[in-house]
Amino acid sequence: MVYNSDFVERNFTQSAELRGVFTLGEEQSDTIAKIATAKAELDKLNADIKKLTQTLLGDNGSEGKKGELIELESSFENKCWAQKKKHDPKLKGAFEGCRSKAANFKAKVLHEQLSIKAPLQSQANLEKKQRRCLVKLQVTRILLPPSMPLS
Repeated sequence: MVYNSDFVERNFTQSAELRGVFTLGEEQSDTIAKIATAKAELDKLNADIKKLTQTLLGDNGSEGKKGELIELESSFENKCWAQKKKHDPKLKGAFEGCRSKAANFKAKVLHEQLSIKAPLQSQANLEKKQRRCLVKLQVTRILLPPSMPLS
């Protein structure tokens, strides 16, 4: 049987990965081309994953963006704890349940920041309101007869 060169090029394809293996037919040639394209895409995706993993974890697994996050969280925790110590004498009741550990206090600060929808007020304004509430409480105690409990 004799084949012309166009027919041979269209129908007989040699695999680059498997020497000596030929495929027969145009459909198989197209399939092999699609496999080669898919493999090139897979190789690119794997390279992208490796690059992104490197960015995330760094060289030794504790650097990169994950390491930066740990440092930022630690710094934020320290700043929260410093503010807690600064304001603790005046605001003990507000910090109840999270006064013993910096991590618990940081979690409380973040929770309150996300859950409270009221506008922020200055510390001076809050202290002024606190004094007014204490005065009202003292006046109420004075006005109530001794036989009536306050709460």
